[in-house]
Amino acid sequence: MEVLKKSPRFQARLDISEPFENDLEAYLIRMGAEIASRHGTERTLSTFANSIRNKNDAAAKHIRFAPDFVAVDELGVFYAEAKASMNIEQGPYENYMHLHGMGARLKLFCRPWPDDPNIKARRLVYWNYIERVQFVPSELVVGRWPGNEFPIKDGWICPRSAGRQAGRGSGTPFKEIDLDSMIKITDFYNDGPKIEVTRDPVLNKQQPDLF
Repeated sequence: MEVLKKSPRFQARLDISEPFENDLEAYLIRMGAEIASRHGTERTLSTFANSIRNKNDAAAKHIRFAPDFVAVDELGVFYAEAKASMNIEQGPYENYMHLHGMGARLKLFCRPWPDDPNIKARRLVYWNYIERVQFVPSELVVGRWPGNEFPIKDGWICPRSAGRQAGRGSGTPFKEIDLDSMIKITDFYNDGPKIEVTRDPVLNKQQPDLF
């Protein structure tokens, strides 16, 4: 598969998001879930992914905005999405809610502010089912940039409509997750011996960087 060169902005986002995805995979495995697949389109940016990145038909949006993981636990199959920030973009969110509307379970995991140099300790991780996730009013979010606010359309903050981007973001419409609607995970990290955590020595050998 041909892999296209990633833009510096996109690579900067991957440098933050991919380690969190790896941590989430380890957590799900430790909690007894079996990973069925891990979505790779946004990471590889193959020629196919590039050809559909601006397509808005139903199939293209489903592929572009697929959750990061498909997994199975004691309740059945579920989706999991890792957000290494407080923001969620409109396209993915609408796709996640579409999956929920069809009866699927989708767990959203977020780790706030991953690139804050003032945060020395491990950052907390939060989760909730997608239909329970709430957002900070967008007017309050854009109010943090007095005189340089982004437009708001149907509740979504739209940096590109102002000809700008927000931080490392892509510029697509987004909302900020309200942490008060999320559940703190107190045991997301586990630094104990792998054999005690997974109870599977074969898995431990196959996953040397599980934690």
